[in-house]
Amino acid sequence: MDTQEETKKQYNIKSISRRNKDKRKLKSFTRANRELLERVAFSSFLDHNLEHLGINHPIIYNKVLLNEGSAYNNNSGMFTCPTDGLYVFYFSVSTNGVHQVVAKLVVDGTNQVDAISVTFHTYHEAQGGNLVVLSLQSGQQVWVANYRYVDKSVQDSNASRFSTFSGILLY
Repeated sequence: MDTQEETKKQYNIKSISRRNKDKRKLKSFTRANRELLERVAFSSFLDHNLEHLGINHPIIYNKVLLNEGSAYNNNSGMFTCPTDGLYVFYFSVSTNGVHQVVAKLVVDGTNQVDAISVTFHTYHEAQGGNLVVLSLQSGQQVWVANYRYVDKSVQDSNASRFSTFSGILLY
């Protein structure tokens, strides 16, 4: 019985040791693969009010906090995919006073997801946003645009930074 238990313990120790070694190999392999991937990430915000937006008018988030891979253009508000992959995007729009803004995240002219910001009283502020995961191809363009209503405004300032647009390449 003692011999059997001793053999069982040795087998368990070898098994655990083998699993730990395999985990270390996997971590090393995963880290190496991640380092080979192109690094793409951006985060931007609007530092001023945008007035009298028309339908499909791009919302240009003009201030950049991060632009790893230089795929976001803060002059046009367009993100151009540098490589095929799975991307995550988040955007938000802010309003104050008595306003409603509906915005959409667009890929090559096709609406993907929407966000709405609605205020009902003069001294109210509101923010609407959405997050989406998309499989995109190199060269596709992504942006945020006003949607549904003419002559709308997005409110923001350099101090508050409620209206944002960000994206990252997952893999």
